[in-house]
Amino acid sequence: MKKVRIFNEKLTAFFHAPEKVFLLLGLIFGLCYVFLTPPFQSPDEDIHFMSSWQYSTFDRLGGFPRNLVECLYEHLDAAIDKTGTVYSREIRDNFFHAECPAEEALQREYDTTLVPGLYSQYLVQMGAFKLAQIFTARYIFWLWAGRLANLALYLLVGYFAVKLAKFYRWGMVLLALMPMPLSLAGSLSYDVSINALSLLFFSLTQRLVTDEKPYGWKELKYFYLLGLAMMFLKFPYVLMYGVLLFVPAARFSRKYWKYVTIAFCLLLFAGAVGVNMRRAEDTGKKQRSDARPFYDRDARMRISRANPAEKLTELKHSPAEFIRAAGKTAVSIRIPFYAGSFVGILGWLTVWPPLWLLAIYGLLLLAAAGLEEENSPAVRFKWPLRSIFLLGGFGLVLLIHLIFYLAVALENGEIAGVQGKYFFPIALLFLLPLCGSWLYSRLKMEYRRILPYLFAGVICFTHIAVLLVLCRHFAL
Repeated sequence: MKKVRIFNEKLTAFFHAPEKVFLLLGLIFGLCYVFLTPPFQSPDEDIHFMSSWQYSTFDRLGGFPRNLVECLYEHLDAAIDKTGTVYSREIRDNFFHAECPAEEALQREYDTTLVPGLYSQYLVQMGAFKLAQIFTARYIFWLWAGRLANLALYLLVGYFAVKLAKFYRWGMVLLALMPMPLSLAGSLSYDVSINALSLLFFSLTQRLVTDEKPYGWKELKYFYLLGLAMMFLKFPYVLMYGVLLFVPAARFSRKYWKYVTIAFCLLLFAGAVGVNMRRAEDTGKKQRSDARPFYDRDARMRISRANPAEKLTELKHSPAEFIRAAGKTAVSIRIPFYAGSFVGILGWLTVWPPLWLLAIYGLLLLAAAGLEEENSPAVRFKWPLRSIFLLGGFGLVLLIHLIFYLAVALENGEIAGVQGKYFFPIALLFLLPLCGSWLYSRLKMEYRRILPYLFAGVICFTHIAVLLVLCRHFAL
């Protein structure tokens, strides 16, 4: 009986440490995505693999070795034989035909992404490839190494983000362990870095606005270092730092730290614009023809590229078209797609998990915001600042659509190419302002005690359902 009691106490303590639950479940299901998803069948993994290879070997112009080409062909062919994947067939048919040697076709395709500004996005994958290179020359093991390194980064940063958070800790676990971000963490995608750092940013922001002790250099330096890291990833998400402009001066140990932080944010925005303009300029020199369409596997449609310069000129003279397109997109059936692909519709699958399950998961994310205790630090998160978070969230959603409006031709008057996964880094701008005890206070004590088990159970059930769909799709 004593051993049973000790076990129950340890189990209770474990489930009352959300960061430990995140680490355990993330490791279990993350490894499932790493090893059950066939090579090059995660979103754009062929591009991420080739880019990581060229950066890790510092060979931007030397061409691809024949055995690397054969590795890509072999696994794309296997995916086509099993599933008839449209995206895999398009890549194979574009590159492997008699008119052009495969090495030249691949070089022309994948070299479009190799610009100096992208080194920072592939640092984790580059390190994993260099390490794998020591032990084996088989490229497929390089891919596994890159996936494992990405997963390790996501779990490590996510663990500290949840541990540092002052409130909405279980909500952050639910958010970070959604099938969509966890499956991306088990791939070569560089979106993993921005997803992980966004969690850490909001944990630090929670502490800034709710800690009783004012912040000085000792605490603010982490914001500055994190901002510099994010500047080289994806430009729109750097604008999350805009919420710091509205933090009350009383939250800083000295008044000048408020102005230093404002100056840093403005320099950060300018630096992010400069980095991305240089990146766009370098990429544009190698870009394929704008008239050539590409296949968006998440939206399951063929999308035509647009000329950003021409669209920007049109936007300056008549913003009405963008407003109409954004409105039509908002009221169209793409909203359910956004919500589904935000939670767990893994884009390359042609069979979706049950939508009712994804809807329940989404509702649980919202409900977790109302499960704060009455004395939670969330009560010190005042509504003027909460409203800034909400306005910033809507502004970034609009900016994401604007970017795709400039880069992609409209489809039936709607903005195409936007996927739910792009909203993950900014999700907490919408969820944190909802935090309070509005639901917790209505629950009986016996129901409050089972909440951690409920959250963990829903996470497990959702991932098992998604993994079953994945295995069915790939005939594993």
